[in-house]
Amino acid sequence: MHRLLIVDDEPYIVDGLFELFAGLPHLELDVCRAYSPIEALEWLERARIDIVLTDIRMPLMNGIELQKKINRQWPRCKVIFLTGYDDFAYIQEALRNGIVDYVLKTEYDEAIVKSVEQAIHTLAGEMRSEQIVVEARAQMIHALPALQKEYLLGFLADEVPANRLDSGWLKELKIALNPEEPCMLVVGRVDRWEDGATYSDMGLLMYAVQNVAKEYFGNWRFQPVLADRKTFIWFIQTETATEGREEKTDSFVHGTLESVQATCRELLKLPISLAAGSSFVPFGKLPAAYVQLKKILNLGLGQANEMLLTDRWYAANDLQSDGDHRSGAGEPDREKWRKQISELEKCLENSQQEQFGKHLDQLQAAILTEPYRYGLLLESYYSVMTLLLSHLNEPGADLASAIDLDKLTRFDQHGSAAEAFRYLRVASEVLFDRKRDELDERTSWVTERINRYIAANLDQDLSLTKLSEQVYLNPTYLSRFYKQTMGIGLSDYIAEARVKKSMELLRDPKYKIHEIGAVVGYASAPYFTTFFKRMTQMTPQEYRDANR
Repeated sequence: MHRLLIVDDEPYIVDGLFELFAGLPHLELDVCRAYSPIEALEWLERARIDIVLTDIRMPLMNGIELQKKINRQWPRCKVIFLTGYDDFAYIQEALRNGIVDYVLKTEYDEAIVKSVEQAIHTLAGEMRSEQIVVEARAQMIHALPALQKEYLLGFLADEVPANRLDSGWLKELKIALNPEEPCMLVVGRVDRWEDGATYSDMGLLMYAVQNVAKEYFGNWRFQPVLADRKTFIWFIQTETATEGREEKTDSFVHGTLESVQATCRELLKLPISLAAGSSFVPFGKLPAAYVQLKKILNLGLGQANEMLLTDRWYAANDLQSDGDHRSGAGEPDREKWRKQISELEKCLENSQQEQFGKHLDQLQAAILTEPYRYGLLLESYYSVMTLLLSHLNEPGADLASAIDLDKLTRFDQHGSAAEAFRYLRVASEVLFDRKRDELDERTSWVTERINRYIAANLDQDLSLTKLSEQVYLNPTYLSRFYKQTMGIGLSDYIAEARVKKSMELLRDPKYKIHEIGAVVGYASAPYFTTFFKRMTQMTPQEYRDANR
């Protein structure tokens, strides 16, 4: 989905173009309106803008000046000038600044739509380059990423204090970061691999994802780390000082993450989820931010695919828990046992019930093979029990009604080792049931809040950006999440809500048709009539006459 901003100081032009593009669902546009250049600048700071359709001659700031500001804020944004003047001097300067097209206001709607379609095509083609995969293949055989990974993961695990980060080491390892400057952290994962993907395919695509992100953050300090086969971490810093414009840089990063996610989906056929900090923070706070972002990603929302979340959403929903719990490590000669415990922990964090059961069976089979070591048996039982208890024992949880704590925490309460492990499975089922309930609750909170806001604001701005601000989610992700969850697109839901309200009011003769149009967001009676007929195959008057 691309975001189109329409800018003109004549409201009837803005509203007319809004209705034009709102009636073209195949373009998949989130259409926003600005009735002045100042309002357009506000939009540029609120959300990523892909295409701007703007008048040239406006009070306070002309289109050329606006275009320059757009280029600084969103360099990939495509600008189309809509003008009533065939002014060669204006157009010549605009072309030098990189506009995509210009259309005269005297031309028909088809010319305007064609120009926007061309801009969409240009945006889609910019990242269609085989060079991404070529560079990824070369990067795979290079040893440097492994050294970078070891150093930076050690830092995030608090093994390398921030005040001991060696600039010389960073430079030698070609890590493009400055520990003296604030940094934004992003934690991402590949949600699923295509069936039949080989280990080599996965590695190649993981590097391709990093190259896509590097392309978008070309003018920034950008350092990727591949944490494991499907998880990655991005350190992002600006090349220049950001004092006084932190909100713009934060907005740019979050908007650019939308583009990275979309390109991975469309070009690489790879769904990825991203959790990002809401702002740049000092290097010393990155380890704590890393723990929180991992939890945000693991908590999930909706179908937990292609998520785009920030710690602001996390804080707003009061999802903090007492802290992270980690299992103890065994001796070096028990690497296989330690790995099994680690896999169980990952399954709990990622809500993978089936995989948890398989790993628990494997652990049980390995431990209970005769002759077994009683000490290792106890350590295994209590390690898994501690993992389960750490997830079950969250604030407000009524453990006593869900599980027999005495039986869970005491191995000697079971008649045999096999019986003890069966009870661990029972406890895990209670936990996974609770996780599903919590996921449903978080999902319902978002959809219900959105639906209530739409019902109460049918006459107001109901753009994706405005709606996303009500639930602290990324606009593009909100659109995808809502359709996955509710089975209907947001734009379709809004249109149906407006039609339903219109029908209700049309059955009451005391309301005039133009008044009803205004109540459901159509200040212009002709536009309301066009919308209503498109949705019902009847004009408002015909519907009123048929329901007297």
